[in-house]
Amino acid sequence: MSAAPDTRVRLFCLPYAGGSAYVFRDWSAPLAGAARIWPAELPGRGARLHHEPLDDVGAVVDDLLPSILPAAGQPFAFLGYSYGALLAFELARRLEYRYGLTARHLFVAAMRAPTWPSPGPPQSRLPDRELDAYLRDLGGTPEEVLANEALMSVMHPIVRADLRAVEGYAYRPLPRLSCPVTALGGTSDAGVSAASLRAWRACTDGRFTLRMLQGGHFFLHAARDELLQIIRSGVAPDRDSDLLVPAEGRQ
Repeated sequence: MSAAPDTRVRLFCLPYAGGSAYVFRDWSAPLAGAARIWPAELPGRGARLHHEPLDDVGAVVDDLLPSILPAAGQPFAFLGYSYGALLAFELARRLEYRYGLTARHLFVAAMRAPTWPSPGPPQSRLPDRELDAYLRDLGGTPEEVLANEALMSVMHPIVRADLRAVEGYAYRPLPRLSCPVTALGGTSDAGVSAASLRAWRACTDGRFTLRMLQGGHFFLHAARDELLQIIRSGVAPDRDSDLLVPAEGRQ
């Protein structure tokens, strides 16, 4: 007897600046039965540590697409966190408008909409100490990592490349996506406002939802369970599953 086909949605996960596939290491069990986690490993980190990090969103999309495209033959969705949200958005657009493959859902977290203006001067040009202070303020880098000079000497070029990619990104007004989009933000994230997240609405003709979760820029830790429940509801085959989202969170 042949094994039953795997009907779970493939959830392509794109990490924040400086992050790796390891960020999503413990997501498989909570999403079991709903999604199969496909964490993207960007050049320059993790299993691809010896690859040159890329500092252009389009170049990273070109790099990832050959491995993602074959897996997009079954239902799929994207989750992009911070910098990863831009990558997820551009990958979803590329798949839909070049290959006719529409995502079941696009989740964009902790990142202003592509049409929203940049909030300030480039962070990629900061001296090492000031860059470390910036990362410390964001709250996603453990203090023991920041205090490890040898480790940070490896991390700095990766983080700077990712920040340059964000800073150099230029939104192209292509046709809007047709998939549902859920934008997620932290209630105490000073760098990503609810208004800048709400602007993602203009990127899709599908259903749009805005959810604000407790925490700062890295609310994926503080509000992990709620975040994963939102993702589970969003990728469910039953289109009414989004009713699990409180009415005040739907836009």
